[in-house]
Amino acid sequence: MKYASALATSIGACGIALFAPPSMARPAAAQAASACEAQEGDVAGCQPAPFDAPLGQMPTRRINENGVMDRTASDAATRQGATSLEKRLKLFRNFERIHWIEVDPSETDPKTGIKSGGSLDGDGDGRGLTISGQCMFAGHRNAPQSKIDAGPMGSATTSPAAGARPMDEARNHGISIFRLQEDPAHKPPVLVGRIAPPLGPGYDDTLLSAAMIPGPDGKDQIILMRDMSGLSSGRDGRMYVYTVDPQDCQVRATSEGVAFGSDFHEPSAWVDPKNPKRMLIVATTMSQDNELAFLGRATLRPGEGPGNAGYPDLRVFAITDERTGEMLKTPLNLANFRLQDVGGPVTDDRPDDSGLFSDGRFADWSDVKASDGNTVSKTTNEGNGIHQATMSDTGERIYVAGGTAGFYILNSAAIARHSNAEIASGAAKCNRNSTNIYVDDVVGSSIDQAKLRQVANDCVHMVVNDDPGVKALIDAGAFGRYLAIQDRSRWDPYPPRPVHTGTHSAIPVPGRPTLDKFGAGGPSLVFLTEERFDCPYGHAFLVQTDSEATPQIAGTFGLPINVLNNCLKLNPNEPDGTPRRTRVYFSHAPTLFENLAFVSWYAQGIRAIDISNPANMREVGHAVPIPMGGARSYPIYKDGLFYWMDFNTGIHVVRYTGPRAEELPTDHLVYEGNSVPHR
Repeated sequence: MKYASALATSIGACGIALFAPPSMARPAAAQAASACEAQEGDVAGCQPAPFDAPLGQMPTRRINENGVMDRTASDAATRQGATSLEKRLKLFRNFERIHWIEVDPSETDPKTGIKSGGSLDGDGDGRGLTISGQCMFAGHRNAPQSKIDAGPMGSATTSPAAGARPMDEARNHGISIFRLQEDPAHKPPVLVGRIAPPLGPGYDDTLLSAAMIPGPDGKDQIILMRDMSGLSSGRDGRMYVYTVDPQDCQVRATSEGVAFGSDFHEPSAWVDPKNPKRMLIVATTMSQDNELAFLGRATLRPGEGPGNAGYPDLRVFAITDERTGEMLKTPLNLANFRLQDVGGPVTDDRPDDSGLFSDGRFADWSDVKASDGNTVSKTTNEGNGIHQATMSDTGERIYVAGGTAGFYILNSAAIARHSNAEIASGAAKCNRNSTNIYVDDVVGSSIDQAKLRQVANDCVHMVVNDDPGVKALIDAGAFGRYLAIQDRSRWDPYPPRPVHTGTHSAIPVPGRPTLDKFGAGGPSLVFLTEERFDCPYGHAFLVQTDSEATPQIAGTFGLPINVLNNCLKLNPNEPDGTPRRTRVYFSHAPTLFENLAFVSWYAQGIRAIDISNPANMREVGHAVPIPMGGARSYPIYKDGLFYWMDFNTGIHVVRYTGPRAEELPTDHLVYEGNSVPHR
């Protein structure tokens, strides 16, 4: 990777080191002349640009004590070499490494001595991670038998490395349970058990969510939600819920599985602030008609008519008895939402013969070749399904990462203000499913005015439908204007940005409430990440939500690798010249504080970002472990430490020591991006 000499030397003069090749060194006089001066009151001081990790020098496989790839090296040598190489390449700044926890042990070939399949080999299968109390739950990919030397989504590389073993049934690990020790900074978490996979290989534990709430006996209990995604193997997703004893972290009860009919991808947990025994899950269905068709699966829900094929974008489940706190044996589906039914962009939108989508044209770089000879992939459809959604502290809003439909806000006040029993019985007097506004339910046909008037009474609906002006348009039959405003109510950069998933996560910034008189105390800012598996990789956004129905961009943040011309030049080889394992470099899962964002950025590690000024976000720390893997989970903050699951290398534990570190909470709560309130 290339570094500007002026940047490297000016940063060095400020006492902040970045990797720079010796050939780029400058004379001492020039260094002194370029010294920077911090402004008064500037907490970041002389601040470098986002860290441009020297990817060509970062191995993805086991190394020895000298930092050289050696698949026969001992575990101790690998740990020593990783620490040495991380220091040499300046891969940690304003983060102190505390622990590196193996989630997957290595296997050694008795004939060759080659180790594979483990976290220290960069060959693990980590997925979701969550913490409640002193219990930490780590999910696994549980890959099916056909996957070999797989990349982040389970796709096999074209040329598996020598010695790579098939990901057979031994990979069906289920959930690993760890217990945090009394002195977590000096004593690493201890493995205390597993939760067996209820299904065969092919269902990965994509996301986990947990909270501690009062049980029927008045004592604390942990309610753990398990998201088993089946997309990589072409199977329907499943949801399971567990009651866990916080004393020994062991399962005491298990729910029935809920089949989603398509891929269940991301959940977020919500505990009712008015009733701590009431726990809900907001569950999203990423896999919509386009992905189901690709997998050869049916797309009609039972009882649905033409034009309404598919599954809800979002489902709200009660997973505990709101009177006793006991886990429900069968989770209760309270309400559903589907964007296209209320006039939003249709599921699985395809372009016409000219390449034009219903809302524009994507940039087409399909003739552009990267350094590995591959062309830049072209966006061929917009799924427009929801990838992730976060409920507000009050439960009256849901902030939606709507994939290629962008970002928008849902009104869920009916869910928050009524009991589960009232909603299920109809006493809440709201529509539990999205009202399909079209005549005979045929999406895209004529709009039925009477049905359109009902949308504002759906248990979950877009905030734009509450606007008195929009209601007046509906009463006047101005359906064209309604659809235009409905589109306007989403912050949607697609097209022209080529993308796969689209908007990945939408996490409100705490401690920054809106000052708008109609804002009802909601957040002024929501942090968004963007998932794209190919060059150009997705970056991050801050969106202003003072006007809930018309969110606006407030700021963007990206790494050098997120620039097309940079990622086209990405070195496809390991430091020794052999082909590199599949790695990706996009923003993924953020955990937010008032002025700081901590974001997993896959092979670019964890990035700490000062968001105090949304228009000028600045990186204030990075942690990029060796071997190069994929920082995937939401960074979890507890008792002064951050924990995250790396897709390939296990669990990493660090302490943030950079600007505004003193602002981080000192209580004993667990802070995790997709669960509210913090617990």
